[in-house]
Amino acid sequence: MSTMTSNSAQPLPAEQAELAAFVDTHPDQDIAAAALATGVAELVSAYGNALAGSFTPKRAEGADCVLQWTVRVPDGDDTAFHLVITDGVATFSPSSHPRPQLTIGYHLSDFVRTVAGRLDETRAYLSGRLSLRGDIGLAEKMETWFAEPTPAPVTIAGAAGSPSDHPGAIVTCAADTPPADIARHLDTHGVCTIEGLLDDDQIEQLLAELGPDLTAATAGGGEFFGHRSKRLASIPARFPSCAVLLTHPTLLAVADQVLAEGCLTYQLQTAAVLEVWPGGTPQPLHRDFDVYAPYLTHQPDAPARLLSIMCALTDFTAANGATRLVPGSHRWEPQRQPIEDQTVQAAMPRGSVTLWLGSTHHGMAVNTTDAPRTGLVFGYVAGWLRQEENHYLAAAPDIAASLPPRLQQLLGYQQHGPLLGWVADRDPDAQLSAGQS
Repeated sequence: MSTMTSNSAQPLPAEQAELAAFVDTHPDQDIAAAALATGVAELVSAYGNALAGSFTPKRAEGADCVLQWTVRVPDGDDTAFHLVITDGVATFSPSSHPRPQLTIGYHLSDFVRTVAGRLDETRAYLSGRLSLRGDIGLAEKMETWFAEPTPAPVTIAGAAGSPSDHPGAIVTCAADTPPADIARHLDTHGVCTIEGLLDDDQIEQLLAELGPDLTAATAGGGEFFGHRSKRLASIPARFPSCAVLLTHPTLLAVADQVLAEGCLTYQLQTAAVLEVWPGGTPQPLHRDFDVYAPYLTHQPDAPARLLSIMCALTDFTAANGATRLVPGSHRWEPQRQPIEDQTVQAAMPRGSVTLWLGSTHHGMAVNTTDAPRTGLVFGYVAGWLRQEENHYLAAAPDIAASLPPRLQQLLGYQQHGPLLGWVADRDPDAQLSAGQS
């Protein structure tokens, strides 16, 4: 479904570039406030007239209808405008019509995104942010009636020179950066890279251990993993050298600070090796915390409950598909969706790690080189949440007993607080050992 205003894939006219930058970097309430300060009537008039001017009669031969738009204004009355299309002419009127064939409705913030050419209307419709009333089939027909992008030369109050919450690059720290500073970067940007966390000897040992299984694996993974990925799971049980990364003191110290408000102890969410081969498709941008939807959903002011980490076992570059992330998206409202222009790739030399909050949008990019890119991705999650990977089966007690004690705890063999996950006659912090319950 398209109502011809989802122009984000098209080059924007100069008049819209400033407005597009504003809506890309501000939450709904700020966009609505700026629109109210500018004047909704002014925006409606500018867009409606531009829309009528972009009407292409040759594409709408025989069309005879009334199209109406309603804009829901916070704490105010709805604003409506319509186009009368007849005899090859589209006429704009800044008012409601008694008998429109199709009415398109959205909130003020999404109307401003439409004016900026930044609303993905198919996604907005499927998520309930955009409504259609009347002849729904007309929405498909009108897709080709208007030139894209629709120029709407407006200046919105506060857009000019406004600071962006989307930095131009991911903050990069040295391996000896204090964990408190790294945690602070994560709180501000939702993502941070630590360069050179593992040395070459550690990386070579990991690659030697992983090599035979990666060679035997087949690239695939379906649409979500881009069709060209090799994936290894059950990492702690199968590859002992990975413990040096999963229990790295710096990463644990960062997790201690990032997750402290949301839990008493944390555990390993999942751990997997991903080898991304050339070709395929980009992974959809997503939040890792969405595995708990609809029972738990992202809220911008909620304590962090999930910290994700990608370790580069080979160099990560833009060309070989380094992970795309959207800095600042951990502070967005739940319904706000990212666009590709907002992504930054986590390019980093091997041995480095990129950390991001479970509420930060991200996704793999396409590998356009002739060699694979290899990484180990894992996460720490609040101890009271169900882990994504079932480590109790992947690393059953007889296997887990041979692993380092801190890794045993991360796998889940540790009680969370006084009541969650207890086992009679077992040490709450080392449940594979006998002790006082």
